[in-house]
Amino acid sequence: MDIGRRKLIASLAAASPLCVGLSGLGQGGTKPASQPRKANAPADNTIVRIVLHGLFVLEYKQTNLFVTAPKVSGGGVSCFNTSGHVYKGGNRHNLSGDLSGIFDFTKALRGAQTSPGFPMEMVTFSKGSTKVGDIYDDTSYYQYRLILNFPLAIYPLRRGDARGFIPIKNNVGGKLSYQTNGNINLSYCFEYSCYLPDIPNLPLSGTNLWQPALTLHFHAEPIQPDSMDPDGINHFNAALCQTAKIFKTPGNFDLQVDPQSKPDFVAPEDPKIRGLGVVDELCLAEKEVLAGSTTGSDAGTNVANCVQLGVNP
Repeated sequence: MDIGRRKLIASLAAASPLCVGLSGLGQGGTKPASQPRKANAPADNTIVRIVLHGLFVLEYKQTNLFVTAPKVSGGGVSCFNTSGHVYKGGNRHNLSGDLSGIFDFTKALRGAQTSPGFPMEMVTFSKGSTKVGDIYDDTSYYQYRLILNFPLAIYPLRRGDARGFIPIKNNVGGKLSYQTNGNINLSYCFEYSCYLPDIPNLPLSGTNLWQPALTLHFHAEPIQPDSMDPDGINHFNAALCQTAKIFKTPGNFDLQVDPQSKPDFVAPEDPKIRGLGVVDELCLAEKEVLAGSTTGSDAGTNVANCVQLGVNP
């Protein structure tokens, strides 16, 4: 176990601002170093943020943003023998486990009238050029899905070096769009507005009681990530194999990362957004360690581990 890395995580999180509760409502915040993708935002209401961690597939459809978590099981899967994903969400300090099904936030969270698109730091691919991207609506094909309005802003979090992400140049891998010589961010924060009385009614269920919060975290990642080369890449490739099942043309989704990639550990940092701190950038395994659990891992994460993928037309 890397004691130095564990101390880093603990010290950074200790310096992070406290969770913004219902008694300390924030109206926006300072801009981070990386400018957010913004759309036309209303001037009223309380700001609520959705933060994603792990492997999700995102797509804008009509007036909504669909965020889908594929089913990733452990053991002897079709490509590799690796750990499966854990699915949690909710208040950063009281995550609800075993999420499944559909969580529709479109009535409670107000968004923008136009799509801001995906940040250039996100790995994306086009349905038109790859002939894959149409996702099944049937919940039996995926673990869980968030349905959101167009976000008012998107903040990239936990910035990593894109040179550590080396896709194999097959159908999808050869047609990806991202900052090849820039950054790939491991998490993204989506900003919305909400009437205060609606916050306790946000749709969330699971093994823990739902608690209102202004920042909601959603995880689809292993609790003990094999995040260091080569095990982490094997896990990511296994997860990508299983991600193909959510698409109507699964045979065309052949995205894999070069097993010889040597990505660096991406340390969490203060995102410099009011109401968010270092703890909001931690992956699930790091949060477990911070909470004193012996089941977590401080191995951290990197750009060749499970990241979010955007689907463009």
